[in-house]
Amino acid sequence: MSYIWDIFRPAITAAESADVMTRSVVLLLALGMFLVAILAYRKSPTKRLLLIAGAFFLFALKSALKIIDVFVSPGLFFADPSDNFFEMAVLVLFFFAIFRK
Repeated sequence: MSYIWDIFRPAITAAESADVMTRSVVLLLALGMFLVAILAYRKSPTKRLLLIAGAFFLFALKSALKIIDVFVSPGLFFADPSDNFFEMAVLVLFFFAIFRK
């Protein structure tokens, strides 16, 4: 039996084969954005920039845990509930940074 989403199988296979590389790129980008936010905070110390730096730090930490998860366990250590918690914390920090006066 064939399903409509079977057309995505080649793309999913390609993404799975490049998983470690894409996770590494995401980690480097998150660390870079964290560094930029910290440098901006040092130049102009506002609560908003501190919240943004915190969000990027959590995002980088989540990415690092996902990379460690690939090598330490078969991808089951960092479960979806933990991933969802980090994403929620990042979104909350961005929310408060946006609406901070």
